[in-house]
Amino acid sequence: MQDNHRAHAKSGGHEKTGHGMDDGKHGAHGRTMVKNYNINLQSDPATPEAGKPTKLALVVTEQSIGDPITEFDAVHDKLMHLFIVNRNDLSYFAHLHLQLDNSSGIFTVTHTFPESGEYKAWADAKPKGGA
Repeated sequence: MQDNHRAHAKSGGHEKTGHGMDDGKHGAHGRTMVKNYNINLQSDPATPEAGKPTKLALVVTEQSIGDPITEFDAVHDKLMHLFIVNRNDLSYFAHLHLQLDNSSGIFTVTHTFPESGEYKAWADAKPKGGA
């Protein structure tokens, strides 16, 4: 959930066209508008077994605070999307929608991995009012 749009030069990276850092347009580059987030993924059991259900739990935190975020805006009609891919040969792909426990900020889903091996996961979520 990093914002890659921060690569402009300190001046905002634009010619003098009324689009500077502090003019209130385009997110005021270089300001505190951009927040960095961490996502912690845990599974139960800790080592998933092929063909058996595994509970996945994800928590999103703001790096500067560390507390779980409990409010999210929908992204493509869901609060969180989780993509899982077989890391070795990309032979497996899953697109999951997780459920949020608003009181704890924990997203959960149960998933059955088809075979043992290494998987890579990507999460897509937008904290309320976040970038």
